[in-house]
Parts: sequence; structure tokens; C-alpha cells
Amino acid sequence: MRAEDKDLLTSLIQEAKTQAEGYDNADIEKYLQDAITEAETHLNGDKDEIKAAYQALAAAMSEADLIDQDVTAIKAYAAVDLSKYEAGAAAETYKSLVQDSLALAKDPVQNKDALAAAKKQLDEVYGNLVALHLDRLQEAVVYAEKLNMDNYVDNAERKAFIGALHEAKTLQPKTNQQIMETIDRLSNAMKALTRRASKEQIATIKKQFDVLSKLDKSQYSKADQKKIADVLAAAKTAMENKNLSEADAEKVIEQLNSLLTLKPIAPQKPDDGTEKPDGQTKPDQPAVPGGTPQKPVGQDKEPVIANPSTPVDTSDSTNNAGWLAIIGLGGAAAWFTNKKRTKLKK
Repeated sequence: MRAEDKDLLTSLIQEAKTQAEGYDNADIEKYLQDAITEAETHLNGDKDEIKAAYQALAAAMSEADLIDQDVTAIKAYAAVDLSKYEAGAAAETYKSLVQDSLALAKDPVQNKDALAAAKKQLDEVYGNLVALHLDRLQEAVVYAEKLNMDNYVDNAERKAFIGALHEAKTLQPKTNQQIMETIDRLSNAMKALTRRASKEQIATIKKQFDVLSKLDKSQYSKADQKKIADVLAAAKTAMENKNLSEADAEKVIEQLNSLLTLKPIAPQKPDDGTEKPDGQTKPDQPAVPGGTPQKPVGQDKEPVIANPSTPVDTSDSTNNAGWLAIIGLGGAAAWFTNKKRTKLKK
């Protein structure tokens, strides 16, 4: 026996002991410890005996590592949460194979060959599992929860959205199709929500209502008077509606703005005795035979003939101030003043 051969075997025995101490599985540790004890009995043998003992211990160390790797892999496969994968044939096969493998792992050394085969099968079946898109579902839920329900009209669509969100949050999906259908329902319910009228819209309606309520409706035609009354009534109802939608508020504002285009009826000027369309003169101004027409009583001066190029303003100035305020409020309403010219007799 050469001293160097014995030293090599002694060194390997120390390495094997360290390896054995690192195993969690008692059976695998005992398996290697038995191999170490066997190797120690050959430390004083001849060269060939020591060589054989060295090779046997090295093989046992390698075998123990392989068994430990298979057991560790099977435990990892058993820890897989199948709820995160689509239910189906692949998942059922995987579940059954894991159970069989765990049974083999109870005696890993005795069942080392069967255990290695089971681990290989698990590698293949695991590759066939389809992961559920739980991250997409979670993203949809997080996005939907950011919506402030106070900003939306309390109606059937709002209730449907709340229901769809609850379904998405509590869903325990079995397939990706189920996840996508749930996300679609949540998305569609979100799109169907109706926004409430903003504070700015309500303020605009109130301001226009306050100004337009002061209009002298007697200055307008019957049809326009009815329109003014209807629009103001609709505006009042809108202001009292705590569930007014953004779109309905916009319609009310448009209706209020439409009142700015209404034209007051032009006041009638009293008849001044000028020629009528049919050429007749007033009876209190008879023609004097052979002379000039008699002036009306009390008229000492010739009538002042208006310059045809200068229009006569007949608008109601008492109503202009209110309308100017409305025009300033509306910002874009056209305002026209009715004017007419009086054809004077030459």
C-alpha cells in the first residue's frame, strides 16, 4: 500500500462526510454514511482494494446527489399552485403524477430508479400546463377601482359596473377564456357609465337662468314666450336634479343659449299721417281745393323730413341692458336691433 493512495481515499471520505451532512433527507444521508463506513474499512488495504473503495465511494456520492436532486425537484413540483393554471387534462395528469412521485420519495434510495423516471415525466407534463392570465385580471381590477363612483350617475348601468367589478375581484378562474370574458364584461360596464354634470356646468346653468328669468316676456311673440318658459322650466328642473348627467346638462346649456337668438317684437310707431301703401291720406288732413294741404291743428312748423340714409332706431332700450348681460354671458349670441325707415310723402 502506498501512503499517497491511502491519503486520496481519506480525503474523499472527509468530502463525503461533509456532503452527507448537507442532506435534508435522512434516507439519503444514511445511504451515503453507509458508503463512507464501507470505504473506511479499506483504508489499510492494498493498492487495488483502496482504488476500488475510492471508486465505490465516489459513485455513492454521485448517486446520493442525483437522488437528492430528484426528491428536491418533486417537492418543488408538488408546491406548484395549480389554481394559477388552466384546469383540464394536463392539470389533472400533473396532479396525479405529483401524488405518485411523493409516494416514491418516501423511500428515495429504494425507489431511486422509479423516482428518476417520475421526475422526468413531471418535467414534460409541467411544460404542458397553461398559466392563467391572472396579471391581466388584476390590472383590470386596479384600473376599475380608481374610478370615483360619485362622478357617475346612479342608474342601472352604475349598478351593473359595481357588480362586474365585484365579479372580477372575487373570480376564481379555471380558464383564460373565463378571465377574458370577465375583463370584457368589466370593460363594457365601465364604458356604459354616465358621468354626472360637473360643478362648472351647474354653475353655468344657474347663472344663465338667473339672467334670463329677468326678461320681459311681453316683448316677444307668443311662440317665443312659450319657448322661454319651457327652457327656463327645464333649467330649473336640471338645477334641482342631483343625478343630472353631463350630457343632459350640456343640452340645457345649449337650450339656454338658444334664447339669446330670439328677437323682441319691434314696437309700432303711431300713424303720422304720411302716405299709406295704397296712396290714401288720413281724413284729418283733407286737401284744400286749389291750395296746399291743411296743417293739422297745433302744427306751426313744417314737418322735419328724416334723412332716408339715417335709420330710425325703434328698439326697446329698456330691454337692451338685460340682453347685453346675456350676450356677455353667452359669449357668442348674435344680437340684432329691428329698424325701419319711414317713407315720407314728397
